[in-house]
Amino acid sequence: MIVQKTFYKNISLSSISTAVKILSGLIITKFIAIYIGPSGLASLSNLKNTLSSFISLSIAGIENGITKYIASEKSAVSRTQIISASLFIAIISSIILLIIIFFAAKQISFLISNNNTYTSLIRTFAFFIPISSFNLLTIKYLNGLQEYQKVVNINIFSNILNVVISLPIIIIFKLEGAIFCFIINPFIVLIITFLLSKHHYIFFLKSMKHFFLKNKYIKLLLSFSLISITATILTPITLLTIRKIIIAEFGSKHGGYWDSINMISNNYFLFISMIMSLLILPEFSKATTRKEIYTIIKVLILKIFPVFTLGLVILWLFRHTLIQLLFSKDFLQTTQYIGIHFLGDTLKFIGWISGIFLIAKAQTKYYIIAEIISALSYIIFSLIFSYLFGYKGIFYAYITDNFIYSIIAIILAFRSGKHLLS
Repeated sequence: MIVQKTFYKNISLSSISTAVKILSGLIITKFIAIYIGPSGLASLSNLKNTLSSFISLSIAGIENGITKYIASEKSAVSRTQIISASLFIAIISSIILLIIIFFAAKQISFLISNNNTYTSLIRTFAFFIPISSFNLLTIKYLNGLQEYQKVVNINIFSNILNVVISLPIIIIFKLEGAIFCFIINPFIVLIITFLLSKHHYIFFLKSMKHFFLKNKYIKLLLSFSLISITATILTPITLLTIRKIIIAEFGSKHGGYWDSINMISNNYFLFISMIMSLLILPEFSKATTRKEIYTIIKVLILKIFPVFTLGLVILWLFRHTLIQLLFSKDFLQTTQYIGIHFLGDTLKFIGWISGIFLIAKAQTKYYIIAEIISALSYIIFSLIFSYLFGYKGIFYAYITDNFIYSIIAIILAFRSGKHLLS
């Protein structure tokens, strides 16, 4: 259960890691904005959304399951079985995905950009899929062990090294350079992870001898595949659809404006994402009573949410400076929409709490229902509100979608909690 002193210490560690990740992301984004511009930013976002979904699929979507079962199972035998099952699933899924991406690279390129410009880069990306899979497995294993300091160190050093490598490549090769840096990032993470976690790698190798033994965790972990794969497929499809709506109705520059606001929001949300995955998911996984769950939620609502909201207010107050600092004067038009988007972010935070609970308790059906409704409502309301209110309607749709998701996720979490908790 959450111990206040330890919890706040871990939040501090998480905050430092997140700050470094955000800063590195903002530095890279600034260079992209200068050397590529709004239209190039939209193209890069399309590609990154699609390739990021493949990275998650590389481990068959079992990453949260690894954290859950490593956190809840204490015996060495059980943990060996969990890692053995995880490695088996990861190897099979990453090899299958590598083959599919390599041979379908041209089709993927056409899906993203309506031409075959990115075919060779996508084929290069395919060979980094097994590395991405292994990285995810390692990080989620450390998460389950609650070795927060090690996870934080991996994140910090990986992000710093990524910036050092990326900037000169972006300056020289522009859009292609930015894509290449995104593709090779898993290799950077692998190097750092290996240097900081050598003994865990040895444990992984020993676990492989149990590959072909009957293992109950294969089925348990695969239940998380449906949860993760649903989000992995729906998110890029939703973003691609809405971006196409924006570009068709308002032009590619407005697509870039929308992406720039999403980048600010996503970078800021890294703080919450890190806390949720690093601290809250293991705590929810271990909790068996309503009292324990309410204690976790109380900390999130009374301690974390006010700080999160205050941060959004500060970002809004300094939005003009922020946009020019992170992007360029070409993006100043976004300042009139950023406040509306931030309002949607506050609702998104509430929805995330219930969503993480559903993941921690392996409530596959409920989680998928909430995600499908959210994706459909975002697209439908984007179409309706863009017709009624113009470009601003896209941001009204974001608020509406997050409000609907929050209500649905809370209802489903409450319903499942009645049966699972004592």
